[in-house]
Amino acid sequence: MNQSENLVKESLSAEGNYLVLTNLDKSGLSKDNLIMLGDWCFDLKTKNWEHLRLKSLPYHWSNREKFKKDYAYLGKLNEQMLCYLAKSLNEYHRLKYSERFWRIVIGPWLQNYISVIFDRWETVENYLNKFGTNFDTSITDEKNKPPLDFFDFRGYLDNDFWNHLLISEILRYRFPSKRFKKLRISDQEKVNEFKGNDRISNSKLKRFIITTIISLESAFKLILKKLNIQKRYVFFETGIHKNLFIKILLGLRTLPFSYFSFREKVNAVQAERENNFFRYEFASSNEFEDFLLKRLQIDIPIAYIEEFKRLLFLTEREFQAKKIVSAYGFWYNEYFKIWAAKEAEKNARIIHLEHGGSLQLSMNTMRHYEKISDVSVCWGIEMDPKHKRLPPNKLNIKKRKRFFDSRQREITLYDYESVRFSYRAVGAPIGPLVLDEHLQKREFLNLLPSYILDKIKVKPKSLGSWFPEESYKRSFGKKIISERINTNEVIKNSSLIISSYPQTTFSEAMFSGTPSMLLYIEELWEIDDIYSELIMSLKESKILHTSATSAANHLIAISNNLDDWWMSSDVVESRKYFASICNTISKNPSKDWINFLQKCN
Repeated sequence: MNQSENLVKESLSAEGNYLVLTNLDKSGLSKDNLIMLGDWCFDLKTKNWEHLRLKSLPYHWSNREKFKKDYAYLGKLNEQMLCYLAKSLNEYHRLKYSERFWRIVIGPWLQNYISVIFDRWETVENYLNKFGTNFDTSITDEKNKPPLDFFDFRGYLDNDFWNHLLISEILRYRFPSKRFKKLRISDQEKVNEFKGNDRISNSKLKRFIITTIISLESAFKLILKKLNIQKRYVFFETGIHKNLFIKILLGLRTLPFSYFSFREKVNAVQAERENNFFRYEFASSNEFEDFLLKRLQIDIPIAYIEEFKRLLFLTEREFQAKKIVSAYGFWYNEYFKIWAAKEAEKNARIIHLEHGGSLQLSMNTMRHYEKISDVSVCWGIEMDPKHKRLPPNKLNIKKRKRFFDSRQREITLYDYESVRFSYRAVGAPIGPLVLDEHLQKREFLNLLPSYILDKIKVKPKSLGSWFPEESYKRSFGKKIISERINTNEVIKNSSLIISSYPQTTFSEAMFSGTPSMLLYIEELWEIDDIYSELIMSLKESKILHTSATSAANHLIAISNNLDDWWMSSDVVESRKYFASICNTISKNPSKDWINFLQKCN
């Protein structure tokens, strides 16, 4: 039992507790018998968040053995639900598409949705198992509308109103006769907080260019359709850097049509659904699955029900394709997924590109991309029969050509952040576990002498609503936050880059040749066993550290001779080993890509 759990137990009174569900219940935070359901009841802008955390219920996935067991269960349940929904949606829309078609369309949303409902259910169970049913809380009886699509659903996940509503529904389901207090929620507090990545530029000139390209593309598609000509390659949301992409297009002798296409939006239509509009039976095996099925009828996105037939019809105006190449499109873009799934039914090749690369997780997307694709391109070592190793599609890092006086440059710490509420079962710090990573980085900074700390710049990764930069500013001053815009600018001005997560940013730093370190909490990152020897090598060369003390002591020892350490024989060998496993180095990356795309049949 950890310190937080002990303090929570000590706070219990004989009269019961007041359970705060989300940070919308501000009044609950002043109560003496307070227990917070999770750390998401505050954020790092809150000045006394360290004290509040002592009153939070420990997160159920802090137990990593439980997480691994739950991940396996959710993986099996996801496959069962996918089969059920494929049959149900075919019947509902009077179609006969394959299970693969529906996996491409609904797969990303489904695995996130099941994980989220399970996480909130288990969070409530965690409280009940520890403290019983003698508690009071404030719930909302408002109803939410179904999300437009998966992207809209992602907005719900880090939204306090939606989570308060969901947890309220779980409590009502578990305690149908229990009377709870009602929480009034303002319209302002209901606003979605997820911004996502808007890939359409705000520049008027760029918008004009993109609009013009889309118009030309529409005319080009019409001509191809009348001539009954298939397009060999369709590239969309590939993440391929523009310099590499131009070379690939020239080598393939094709035009970049469809690069800006597939922008059809899901309309916010009225969704009045029957209590059970799916006629197929699902054999649930526990109370959670019963609740999941009840919620599914309400929560399934409009894109898959009310708007699906319209989107499917509109795909008739698109290209017929032989090879469909994308990274991000297979995740968020509903219109593109429906079109791609339809083309896959006609034997078009689905080529998925890895979003990033480094030390890959053993538990992440439940092998979704391997299941939907014919080929899945990866940066490093191939871990599946469908994997194809190629030079990284998004790395355009300028390598350091000369050494310089390290005393004149910044030391950049790349911060790790994710959303406050868990968004998926994934082998990485999510939800409250992000705070553990944040505290490790603060401990690291506190161990540094002033002459090093003065050179430190923290580069926030703003993906959620924890607002860690506010915590850093309070502890170390405003000047500690980096104002560098992009990775190349960070590399140009850094004598050392410290990554706080073993993923793309670390690969970018290592690829650049700039002295690099990696600091993370080993227990929270479920890295695949295939990297065990590499991790050992990185630890021995002191590139990788799993404790704040180790990282701080090493930085102090090398601060005056960073390049001597970086160019030492054991470090150079470890860097080469990393490149051989995680980054495919090529003298001619465009040629490698062209050859692959031409031969991929």
